[in-house]
Amino acid sequence: MNLTAKIRAVARIFNEADRQVATFRESSGLDCVKGCHMCCLNPNIHTTVMEFLPLASHLVDSGRHEDILTRIESRNERTCVIFNPFNGPGSCSMYEQRGLICRLFGFTARTTREGAPQLVTCEPIRQRMEKTPEMITVATAPQMPAYYMKLFGIDPHLSVRYLPINESVEQAIHIVAMGTKFRKKRA
Repeated sequence: MNLTAKIRAVARIFNEADRQVATFRESSGLDCVKGCHMCCLNPNIHTTVMEFLPLASHLVDSGRHEDILTRIESRNERTCVIFNPFNGPGSCSMYEQRGLICRLFGFTARTTREGAPQLVTCEPIRQRMEKTPEMITVATAPQMPAYYMKLFGIDPHLSVRYLPINESVEQAIHIVAMGTKFRKKRA
């Protein structure tokens, strides 16, 4: 599968995830706390390169990738390079191109060792769940591991290794920029 096809396949997975998460949010009544963005400030977010190929493609196509690479290199912090606290609610400067973890966190589940579904979420959402547990059926939440397996099915190499978020973004940009340069030389 060529790079363009991989990016399109990831985008389809994102669309499916967005739909399932929206359905779960609506049925559970759960939502992010307005203005929170605690998850964006976590310096220990690890992601795959694969989930940032659509972002990288958008950045390369718009000519903004060099700016993002410079920001990654010059920053001493490990919070996500596309996080912008002045951007308003959510504070993601590239919300439509955000990674899979950003789409899933808070509103998807995984299975515990005991086989029980467990919501993958933050403390503010967990506190809301404790106040209204009768509304929330975690078993109906989309399964986070299933989405990462779908990425793995597209490209195991780019989906198996988890890196700090900015390293994933950086590597995705290099892959897309190299692929774009290669296509232009062939044309």
